Amino acid sequence: MKGLKKIALASAITAVATSAQAEYKAMNDAMMSQVTGQSGISIDLTAEVSMGEIAYKDGGFIAARDIYLGGASGGALDNLTITVDVAGDATDIAALETTNGITGIGDGDLVIHIGATDGDVQNVDFGLGIAEVSLETSNYAPSQKYAGDASTNTVLLSNLALSGRLGPIDIVISEDTSNLWANAFFAVDSGSMDIPFMNVSIGNFTMDNSRPSGTPNGNFAQATVAMGASNKGLMVDVIDFSADMDVEDIKIGANSIGSLYITDLKFTATMDVYGH
Repeated sequence: MKGLKKIALASAITAVATSAQAEYKAMNDAMMSQVTGQSGISIDLTAEVSMGEIAYKDGGFIAARDIYLGGASGGALDNLTITVDVAGDATDIAALETTNGITGIGDGDLVIHIGATDGDVQNVDFGLGIAEVSLETSNYAPSQKYAGDASTNTVLLSNLALSGRLGPIDIVISEDTSNLWANAFFAVDSGSMDIPFMNVSIGNFTMDNSRPSGTPNGNFAQATVAMGASNKGLMVDVIDFSADMDVEDIKIGANSIGSLYITDLKFTATMDVYGH
């Protein structure tokens, strides 16, 4: 894929964002003075999203029902500000790199930053719920069934409920390579789900970066990815994924088989996604 391995930007996002996890803070007056008069737009976002069903058809269907995204305790996802800039000359690029804490931005790149409106990285909480994800035959009509419908044969996932926090998120779309790089900090503070087709349930699930000693400002897990066109379809390069995960009260049938704790999980991966 053309330019996927743009090492200067990808490495900078990973390295600088890793340090940002320990040191990320609201812009001070000195930093703000460097971006005075900079063009671009800012969007303060408050949103609450619900969907009755999302159905994907290949030959047959896979359907997700009763989807909700909002705040961790209900209500809206809020306290989010999205800033959008298109980089220009060297002075503009320097200001954007200072503001967003990354290097390697080029002239013409689209730069998007998502963060807490009040500057506190711990204050953006979210809640995500999905009642059911099921398989359906090719003659299924969208919205024909509801979550828990007795005629559904194979339920892959049900009763998914996650709540957590969103840390800073940076996205850069390169003008010269048409590729996208994204770096995100996030945490799942509590969650539960059932996997009915395996007769498995998980009583509590968390994902963060809290062990062995944790990091300041929210103990966020981190994901850094690059995406762009490949010869086959879409290339997705996971440059870095780092997290601690707890999977507690795992049940098979009615009986608990214990809990699983994973510390310092790190992986990289490259995926070429295409139709067949």
